[in-house]
Amino acid sequence: IRNSSAFTGNAASKIQAQGVGSNAILASGDATAVNLTQLGGTISAQADVFSANTGAGITAVLDAVQVTQSDNLINARSTATNIRVAADHNSMLIGNIRSTEGANALLTIDNGSTFTGDVVADSSSLANITLNRSDSTSGTTLWIGSATNTNDVTLKSAGAEWVMTDNSTVANLTNSGSIIFGEQTRPENSFNTLTTRN
Repeated sequence: IRNSSAFTGNAASKIQAQGVGSNAILASGDATAVNLTQLGGTISAQADVFSANTGAGITAVLDAVQVTQSDNLINARSTATNIRVAADHNSMLIGNIRSTEGANALLTIDNGSTFTGDVVADSSSLANITLNRSDSTSGTTLWIGSATNTNDVTLKSAGAEWVMTDNSTVANLTNSGSIIFGEQTRPENSFNTLTTRN
């Protein structure tokens, strides 16, 4: 899916990008926008699932979607580039978030969804992640990964959990959930450090 398009998929939909360096959803160029609503189904890519550069934008709403293979879940590059992804209802997302060269990247996961990957930004860019469980009957909303130069990390509810897999740096942390400072599968004496500014 590429440049100035809108797509709505359902449980039978499969977005699959094959080949070395292939991206599932790509936006490139000033004022270019891609809007995706995916209700069920799967997305996979050999490189990036959501990739944008040169001032382009991607907005994606995922509901019960499985990202089965990717290098980067989100790769936002260059000034005025924005990627916003919201995942709900047991979505499973795999891949890193990278925001560089003045870009903005935002991931929101809710209601039993799981994100496995690291969130990384350079000094000129913003990367934010929000975890929530707006429906108290849903399972734990889980992030497994680390943060490097991440701007905002928000755990909005008691059902939000971050398992920190490496030392992490966050400018602004809001925690109404729980943070585990090491992977449960690692030795018991493993422990990671979280550095915050606010």
